[in-house]
Amino acid sequence: MDTNGVANELSEALKNPTRRYELSLTGDLQFKFIDTHYEAISSGTFSRVEHFAGNGKKALQDGTATKASFFNATAAVEIRPGEILVIDGHVIRHVSQSDEGVSVTTVAGGSAGYRDGEFTTENLSSTQSVLFNSPNNIRKCADQSLLIADSGNHCIRLVSADLKRAETILGCPGTQGCNNGSATECTFSYPMDAIELEDGSILIADSNNDSIRKAVRTVAGGWEVTTLAGGRKGKKNKLNKPKAFCENPVEGCILTIQEANLQPKVPILFVNTLSGEIHKPALSTYNVGVFSSVIPDVSPNTFLVVDQKEHVVMRLSPQGESSCLHAMDLSIVAGMKNMKGFVNGDSKVAKLNSPSSITRLAASGAL
Repeated sequence: MDTNGVANELSEALKNPTRRYELSLTGDLQFKFIDTHYEAISSGTFSRVEHFAGNGKKALQDGTATKASFFNATAAVEIRPGEILVIDGHVIRHVSQSDEGVSVTTVAGGSAGYRDGEFTTENLSSTQSVLFNSPNNIRKCADQSLLIADSGNHCIRLVSADLKRAETILGCPGTQGCNNGSATECTFSYPMDAIELEDGSILIADSNNDSIRKAVRTVAGGWEVTTLAGGRKGKKNKLNKPKAFCENPVEGCILTIQEANLQPKVPILFVNTLSGEIHKPALSTYNVGVFSSVIPDVSPNTFLVVDQKEHVVMRLSPQGESSCLHAMDLSIVAGMKNMKGFVNGDSKVAKLNSPSSITRLAASGAL
């Protein structure tokens, strides 16, 4: 590779930020980052960042890649090859990629509110349209249905695989609390994430209750919710506003992101999905900002985590021979620490603006 040529190209490109540029570097991985107002793809071995969708304006505007705009994108999930759902404020957006290009459409939601029922995509202002209140995360289940942590409504919603209906499956909409019990008896306080495990149970990051809740199927086919970790279980299992999970548990434990505004700062931890036991790995020196999303990396027991405050994406990997449950290293793989912006190009000089989520595209191996 002509590194001098690459450096010269980057230098010229950065002098003119309005010029669209791209480096043709080798590699077969792709990563998709969702900025607050942009979506971008980084391809190669974390080698390049390029524009994907969104015009940089803070608004809810449907359209093509360069005409569409996002208001407050917080999470995304691929539902089918080339089709992504994005949580954006109080609405759900559909991003599709085809030979004709990328297009963005709003498929559900509107103003903040609560309503289950059928999607009415022809008229989102209809009094019968499905409504959400600051949903924070969206996850695909084994049957292709979608779990949504409807944070402002303090409940967990389920969207059908065909994107035609939404229903509340856990919690009492509009009612905060920390009650355990059946699906209609349990209460949450600003749940930030909900993820289905292999056995069909559901974990909920119950943020304002500082706890992780678990919902399991009953013999009768309903749900029973208990507190797995945190909450009132004592200092040993103390949590601080858990907000996101990583799929694919490691050694029976799920990696969890929590707020790191208390001393000592512990932004990540592992929670045993059966016992609720908490492991807090030591992290290499890093000025922790605000971790917002995490996914498995391609290597075993390694992860990619988004730091929204520092505007970077980092790799978490075990320290030496240590288990990832005990000690991990942090290294930046995309973006420039504490330097926000919208600059494409080599991942080491590209700039992101408050990236909030990272997701995997299964068909292409992209993330």
